[in-house]
Amino acid sequence: MIGDELGPGRERSRWVRIGINVTIVVGLVLAWFLIQRRGIGDLLETGTPAPAFNLKTMAGTSVSLEDYRGKTVMLQFWATHCGPCRREVPALNEVYRELGPGDAVLAIDSGGEGEERIRAFMTEEGVEYPVAIGTVEMVDRYQVNALPTIYIVGPDGMIRSRDIGQSSRWGMKTRMGCAKD
Repeated sequence: MIGDELGPGRERSRWVRIGINVTIVVGLVLAWFLIQRRGIGDLLETGTPAPAFNLKTMAGTSVSLEDYRGKTVMLQFWATHCGPCRREVPALNEVYRELGPGDAVLAIDSGGEGEERIRAFMTEEGVEYPVAIGTVEMVDRYQVNALPTIYIVGPDGMIRSRDIGQSSRWGMKTRMGCAKD
């Protein structure tokens, strides 16, 4: 058929467009990765003691780090206005449902938005795991500068893992499993 064959100029133009598209995709993936990793160097170091805390939970009880002594606990710092935090809820629900006897999850509100807004978020998103109301002092002590932030604290109270950005169920479970060693 006439016009089915591309001339040398059209063929080169096609490869240039493909190269530009590949470059854009690679750039976007790299940018996403860098955004997810921003600030991780500012978090508390692994191998250091997790700062003590005593917070009120949305269930009306108090909770402290000492309550988790002997367990591996995931502390997830979040806020109701954080999109990645919302998207992380299903993974956290799954991790919470699959916890072993030596594991625990505690989500800590870092937004200071009040109990009414937190309760509405929990209902809207179907949160199943325990949620505590964070304080500015605690957020500062844990050096949280981006959300969501996850710390995994080992049974000995030492920070075993830390991460910033949305995580998968697999990633959370893997970090908790590695914290036991």
